Amino acid sequence: MKAAAAIMLMTMVVFAAGCHKDPENPEPETPQGTLPEGMYVGIIGFNNELHIKDIKLINSSNASEAKSFIDGLTMGDATLLYHAVNTSIDNLKAAGIPKSLENVYVLTFTDGLDKGSYALSNFSSGSEYLNSVYGRIQNEKVGGKPIEAYTVGFAGTDISVYEQADFTNNMKKLATDDAHVFEVADMAAVSVVFDSIAHSLKTKSENAVLKLHFPKVEPNTKVRFTFDVNSVDPAAAAASHCYIEGTYISDSEGNGVLTNVQYVGLGSSSGTTVTSVSNGVYADFTFENMVDQYGNPITNALVAKTREWDYVPAGNVWRHNSEFSSAENTSITHTYTSAMVMLNIDCSISLGNTTFYKLKNAAKNFIDVLVSE
Repeated sequence: MKAAAAIMLMTMVVFAAGCHKDPENPEPETPQGTLPEGMYVGIIGFNNELHIKDIKLINSSNASEAKSFIDGLTMGDATLLYHAVNTSIDNLKAAGIPKSLENVYVLTFTDGLDKGSYALSNFSSGSEYLNSVYGRIQNEKVGGKPIEAYTVGFAGTDISVYEQADFTNNMKKLATDDAHVFEVADMAAVSVVFDSIAHSLKTKSENAVLKLHFPKVEPNTKVRFTFDVNSVDPAAAAASHCYIEGTYISDSEGNGVLTNVQYVGLGSSSGTTVTSVSNGVYADFTFENMVDQYGNPITNALVAKTREWDYVPAGNVWRHNSEFSSAENTSITHTYTSAMVMLNIDCSISLGNTTFYKLKNAAKNFIDVLVSE
């Protein structure tokens, strides 16, 4: 039985190739800002050796290059699982760092156990090598950012009941934590998980910026911006489940400030005090990293129904501002911070032609999601 040949490892990394560094004497990280912003992806296919595609900026115009590399991978014996993940980290550490780097990922898929990695290292056993890789995932940084490592896999037919615990241990030690481990039953489930992770990685790099432009109101006026109300009835504003609310004041320079800001059915990194840019009689507020109740960046469709309301204490009622137009007074832009992703693909012969074909399709779909507009 080839324990290692049962490993189907897929790790996606966005960085370039490099060498292992002594954690006791870390070398300085490559400085930020040397490469253009964007999504950087590298790929490693492995069996008895590593087949490496260097980390490179990827977009819709050149994604076919990465997918062609995946198509060209072939199966072989042995499974250098630990060595592939370790090399992924080396490559990330050695890569040039893009501007606005926020996220660094390693994604690994496996269906079995490692075989042979320690022979390519200074370690006396596979377990020592595994523990070393685990330590690197937990402690090392790339461009000042921690590594977020995922493992996805299912136990192959040559994993006996006695080796299931070792398989699970591998999965956990090659991931950031248990929440980043996905053990599944078949390749159909693998495809679903890969798709979900790809969308998650893309979402984490996306920043939806909401801008609200409206005439300055009297100091100490409570204002509410609803995104789910079609009516101008004050009761509708009171019953909203999707809004931003705050108390408007002026600072010493005459800029409008929203204090005690609440986000209901929404979220933002702008916090509870947001200062506007004064624009004559108007106040321009900007809310960063706006997400909906599910944590996804908000869309144009959501802000299309934006309404502004001012609270009237005397009547305990919300008054609709009929001069506020969602088309003219709101805007949303989507920007993307940089990310680096490494994909390691187990190419062991135990996968079989059909499973390997499905695995490569899952990897290519992962690429498509990352570059989708």
